[in-house]
Amino acid sequence: MYGLLKNSILFLFFLLVLSACRFGNEETRFANLILIDSTDDHGDILFKAAHVIPTPRQLEWQKLEMTAFLHFGVNTFTDNEWGDGQEDPKIFLPTNLDANQWVSVLKEAGFRLVILTAKHHDGFCLWPSAFTSHSVKNSLWKNGQGDVVKELADACVRQNMKLGLYLSPWDRHEPTYGSEAYNDYYKRQLRELLTNYGPVDEVWFDGAVGEGPNGKKQVYDWQGYFRLVRELQPQAVIAIMGPDVRWVGTESGYGRETEWSVIPIQDSIPVTADDLHDNMVKPVLDETREEIANLEQLGVAGAMKWYPSEVDVSIRPGWFYHASEDRLVKSPEKLLDIYFNSVGKNSVLLLNIPPDRQGLIPEKDATILKVFSNSLRQIFSNDLARAARADDNDFTISHLPKNTNDGHRDTYWSPDEGNAAPFISFEWQKPVWFNILKICEQIELGQRVAGFQLEILEDGQWIKKASGTTVGYTRLLRFPWVRTQKARIIFTDFRNTVNISEIGFYQNMPEVTLTPPGKPFEDSLVVTMSTNDPEANIYYSQNYSLPSVASNLYTGPVKLNHSSPILAIAINPDGLSGFIRDEVYSKAKYKARLLTTPSPQYMSEGALVLCDGLKGDLDFKSKKWLGYENQDLETIFDLGQSRPVNSILIHSLSLVKKGIFPPLQVSIYGSGDGENFQLIKTKVENFEAHPEDGLVTWAVPRIDRRLRFVKIVVSNRLPADDDPVNGFLFVSEIEII
Repeated sequence: MYGLLKNSILFLFFLLVLSACRFGNEETRFANLILIDSTDDHGDILFKAAHVIPTPRQLEWQKLEMTAFLHFGVNTFTDNEWGDGQEDPKIFLPTNLDANQWVSVLKEAGFRLVILTAKHHDGFCLWPSAFTSHSVKNSLWKNGQGDVVKELADACVRQNMKLGLYLSPWDRHEPTYGSEAYNDYYKRQLRELLTNYGPVDEVWFDGAVGEGPNGKKQVYDWQGYFRLVRELQPQAVIAIMGPDVRWVGTESGYGRETEWSVIPIQDSIPVTADDLHDNMVKPVLDETREEIANLEQLGVAGAMKWYPSEVDVSIRPGWFYHASEDRLVKSPEKLLDIYFNSVGKNSVLLLNIPPDRQGLIPEKDATILKVFSNSLRQIFSNDLARAARADDNDFTISHLPKNTNDGHRDTYWSPDEGNAAPFISFEWQKPVWFNILKICEQIELGQRVAGFQLEILEDGQWIKKASGTTVGYTRLLRFPWVRTQKARIIFTDFRNTVNISEIGFYQNMPEVTLTPPGKPFEDSLVVTMSTNDPEANIYYSQNYSLPSVASNLYTGPVKLNHSSPILAIAINPDGLSGFIRDEVYSKAKYKARLLTTPSPQYMSEGALVLCDGLKGDLDFKSKKWLGYENQDLETIFDLGQSRPVNSILIHSLSLVKKGIFPPLQVSIYGSGDGENFQLIKTKVENFEAHPEDGLVTWAVPRIDRRLRFVKIVVSNRLPADDDPVNGFLFVSEIEII
């Protein structure tokens, strides 16, 4: 099968394959897009795939490594993810919008480009577009004189940050959506954005398509959009639905283990010479597939091109700001893991950080970004390879092994052609510890590595410690700590002679593990601490103070006889420290047992959770809640001795959109022997008349009894025949006062 209509573009082949580029004494043909001929065999396809290279704009984009998304608009104020286009523009009213704060936070965190949702699916424009009333010009913000795009563009210029813009093709407000006239409307708005705000380095299109106000769906003029971008901002990459950058296929933040930037073109696309010259060809592919560019897939294609991946994910569960998610911001540890699985897998990370209703990046998000970026600096500031002597198994003259540890991306090592298993070794004057390997290809000469492995010399034998498949611009591997004086990287599979620009060895931050993790307990509890760094010491505190070398040195298990936090950190002899691990261990106030069993995924530590003194927040998946589906919560507390009971508080949760309902009623029973209970009081409250989401506290007052055993029944909203909705009940704490 031929992917391109060869009879229409064969005469352009020499444009595609460019005139010869000379590297050293070797003359080879390189191009951004290369045709596959029906007579090409396995070796021909591998050779051609090895010579597909990025355009200059793709190369500059890849060097960014981390970019940021700012989802901001009317959805921020309606608390929705997708607007319907019927919003009143007056609802857009940030009280303290500061684009300089956005850029400052992002730049400090290591981001080099920021993309703004200039228009989302609701059609509301963050600039005063001349072609719609659904924009900031009809909002109350700055009396309709504001322009969010301009404020961000100006802040980017002041702080030397690259700017990207997202203009949603789907527009649920515009009446012409669903007709050819909409394509003209869209291009007029695109022209506004690309001519009035200075340099734009990324134009981000998604493929969202749905019904507009007239009930029709739009056929987008993608080629027309692309040509306009090339005309107005020729340095900009066109992403996702564009020909320069593709979506990785998931919004989890995690890329593929095997990530090729050389992608097959299997569809027929009529193109012109200008299209080829400006890289206007977008392959049609299923980005969600586990593999999208293996040799078999290339073998049935008509052409292949350089088409690198972008990995997008939000720092919060949603893409727009929601106050209910303030406690659900991804941790620095999670962001670090995402970095290793995106940037570290031959992709660029696009992290969404949504401004809040003030028009600011929330303080918590900003703090987490700062810790995350400090962690990256801490890890990658000390490349152990720089102190090693590099050597290979060839007499390489033109591109020496030492080019891989000289700290320069523009130099590279290339072994002799024909070497079946080239390797490069590193030797130190004394043994070193490391648990991270970094490998970078010189992608200006293509992506070629398909398999590699790390070996270290132990007792005179080479021992395999880690392995990977593709490399590309950057590949990062993490593995258990190793100690060695000599290591080597063997390239076991490749499409052509490998060109390696960097190899680095690093120490990941030492991690602390507390066993068991924070939990309630009855009498006493023994906590042990461990670290994955064999040279690190553990320091801890039990008073919420930040642990340091001045804190308690961990020498053995810690026995707890009362409620206590534990904050612990591991610090190695070089001063490298990891994330602070903090856990809370709470001693239960009473002996407790459950008469009904929570749903398995929400069982936590059982009845002790209800009397450990810790209330739950809006994160119902945390260990502070007990969750019941379609049944009541029944529990018995043993107060230890007969004592006055005046009132009881039930701390529950209401998230109706998630099927979590407040209780219907609470019944209190008392007993002197723990066996024979009498009903004391029942309280019913119509919370469904006020179905606001949030934390709910039930107060059952004026009990006024002396009791030792208290049985409490919290009634769930059970499904009825005419209303079969499953009901979840969540309770985090029951206070007896």
